[in-house]
Amino acid sequence: MKRPRWRMPSPGFVLILLTLAATAGLFAWGLQEPQLHRAWDLTARLEREDATPPTAREITAVSRVLAAYPEWATTIADGRPFAMLEAPGSGCIRFETSHLMVPPSEGPVRLVLTCPGADGLDVSITPPGAAPVSAQCGPQPQVLSIPGAGTARLVSVHRSPGPNYGDDRTCPVFLTPRPEDLAAAPAPEPPAQEEGDDAAKD
Repeated sequence: MKRPRWRMPSPGFVLILLTLAATAGLFAWGLQEPQLHRAWDLTARLEREDATPPTAREITAVSRVLAAYPEWATTIADGRPFAMLEAPGSGCIRFETSHLMVPPSEGPVRLVLTCPGADGLDVSITPPGAAPVSAQCGPQPQVLSIPGAGTARLVSVHRSPGPNYGDDRTCPVFLTPRPEDLAAAPAPEPPAQEEGDDAAKD
């Protein structure tokens, strides 16, 4: 009795499999990519001096991007232990509610609170799953600490009610890393946005 011989799949069958695989990949890309575009658009919008605070939808997009691309926090922080999402270069707490981008860290994350000419201003940092850390501005810088975590995080920062600040010259309150904590290593490459992509945006 002859064994049935194995036959090569027909070109049509192979084409169907490739089409299904491409469709699944496109669907997965579509679920993630709009969030990445929205997060990048937010960082561009926040560069304007007259920028308004991030919306809840924008913050949700950033949180989802951090979950999918932890290196994005390191990119925004430029190799530092953290950066303010709304002012990554200076650390200005621009809005009553701002946000820290904190890359994964093994130990505690230390932050220097500096308030030139803003004595008495209250600042509160609320790490996910940890107790809030609060301080009141004084004439001298203060070192605050939040627990480290193995994942990239978006941490809420609240300050006393007041105006929004568009530039470093008018901003009275900053959160920056300690000089000794600044990383010497360059930041990794960010998740790329290809030119010409027209991802769906709400």
